Amino acid sequence: MKHYAVLLITSLLLSGCATQVVPPQQAEVPPPSRLMLYQNVPQTPYATVVVVRDSGMLAGSCRTGVYINGEFAASLAAKEKAEFRVPVGNNEVSIGQDMIENSLCIWRNTSGRLPMTLRAGESRYFRIAGDMQRGFVLQASRP
Repeated sequence: MKHYAVLLITSLLLSGCATQVVPPQQAEVPPPSRLMLYQNVPQTPYATVVVVRDSGMLAGSCRTGVYINGEFAASLAAKEKAEFRVPVGNNEVSIGQDMIENSLCIWRNTSGRLPMTLRAGESRYFRIAGDMQRGFVLQASRP
């Protein structure tokens, strides 16, 4: 019986460490100092890419780097979102190390490199999720 109680408590603690989806409308915008690229409205046709970081205790003190076409574009904390106005055509969104402040985070596992072809006026949504086994993961999402 004690075995089952220990298993139940352990699974509850681990599930409490997973992240929860934050709808884009409820996510906060980080300060401009952490939004590096694709923030201005271009004169040429563009598409919008929205990246939202989940909430939750898992690596909550860490910020995650967002990369557009291999360039560091933003630093996101939990419950934050960034919108990027990118050129139409072939683009890639990925996540990785936060290039602004990375001293608080010892959990650096990230995966997710999502190539896409964007049309003028199109919007794509992504979320940065996390769990104990995979680390931070970039996933396609919905508005």
